Amino acid sequence: MTRSRHSLIRWPLVLLVVGLAMLVSASFGDDDGSGNTGAVPPSVFIRSPEDRSMMRSSSFEITGGLGGSVTTIEVFMDGTSLGPARRGAEPDEWRLPASSVSIVPGLHRISVTAVGEAGRDSAGSWIFMDPALPFEIVVEPSEATYEPGELDRDPDLLLLGDDVPLDLTVIAPPGISASTNARLTTGSLAKLSVNVRTETPGVYPITVVAVGPDGTERTATHTITITGDAPPAASGDPARVLFDDFEGPDLWTSTLTLTTNGSEATAELAGGGNPGGQRRMTHVMPGADDGENNPTQISVLHVFNGGGWDPGQDGPLSHIDFSEDAIEFEPPFGGAAIGAVFVVIQGGSTFIAPIYEDNAFTDTTWRTTRIEDLAPGDFLPAPGPDFSASGAPMTFGYNRSNTYRSGTLATLQHGIDNWTVELFGA
Repeated sequence: MTRSRHSLIRWPLVLLVVGLAMLVSASFGDDDGSGNTGAVPPSVFIRSPEDRSMMRSSSFEITGGLGGSVTTIEVFMDGTSLGPARRGAEPDEWRLPASSVSIVPGLHRISVTAVGEAGRDSAGSWIFMDPALPFEIVVEPSEATYEPGELDRDPDLLLLGDDVPLDLTVIAPPGISASTNARLTTGSLAKLSVNVRTETPGVYPITVVAVGPDGTERTATHTITITGDAPPAASGDPARVLFDDFEGPDLWTSTLTLTTNGSEATAELAGGGNPGGQRRMTHVMPGADDGENNPTQISVLHVFNGGGWDPGQDGPLSHIDFSEDAIEFEPPFGGAAIGAVFVVIQGGSTFIAPIYEDNAFTDTTWRTTRIEDLAPGDFLPAPGPDFSASGAPMTFGYNRSNTYRSGTLATLQHGIDNWTVELFGA
């Protein structure tokens, strides 16, 4: 398979307009005025006599036009049929009365299908019903899979609102460059271009943030999956890089693997990272009356769901480089430490690699730690993960833990940012 060095993916920003009905583009067949053209394929479109940026009523009439040889017209809301449309006043018109349409607040997809002697045609539109919201942005589809260089399934980013000026920013992982108009108004039309610079297959979340004049913020995320076999890496370069700056979405699964005396853990995306976002974690450690003999313990495994490595498909590994930024917030007592290790999961086993002295940190300012040339022998338990071509697929993550000996409650808060795994082919 020939792989393009730069895959250009464009997201057109499309104004969503709604009123008593919706207007979308569609094809037209030649029509003699009677609505019957024999073997001419059917065509259908949705008409809007009055354009608005948001739906103001939960009930409305949907109307449109048609061409070609049409026998039936069916209208759908979010994939559910609203029933057959009726013929309008003219032979090339149709309508679905308001008594057949009712929606709840939120984003909805309306589509219409025409069936005729020579085939079928369909058209669709979005509506958004919630006058309380100043604006909303939605990516459709929220996820897409591309072969490198494939451009025919670009998603649309829909802006909804009543003439609201917005500041837009785009958050993309390394290997992706993204740009858009720095400022625009809902009701205008703009384009957002995303250039996928990497040839490496993987999952790439791209988030668009829109901020209104009153500070109201909305986000929309599109997750791109690039498929195919990884190309040979240039000498000295990693074959694949897994990265998260914790700007969203949350690509992690947290599992409590050890808890005593009712210890609990939570994790959430937050601001105040190094810079931007971070993943902030909290360990709640109840006290134990008998101290040394009954310590309160907790261990949490955090697994990255945004990509991995399959030696059987991607090839053997020579080594792994790992780095992360870590911090502890307001330690409950002097010397309070957060246990921390890098994790590889393979074949149902969890392997850990030390990244800090004594496998813990106590830093109350952001600390960047980088470990290079990790080989199987650097992991526990021995002999470590299998980097060879016969090895099982691998996923990656990190672990955080605490052991606490006291009769009082302690809450330990800590963060992680710029989590990076660099995978080097053998």
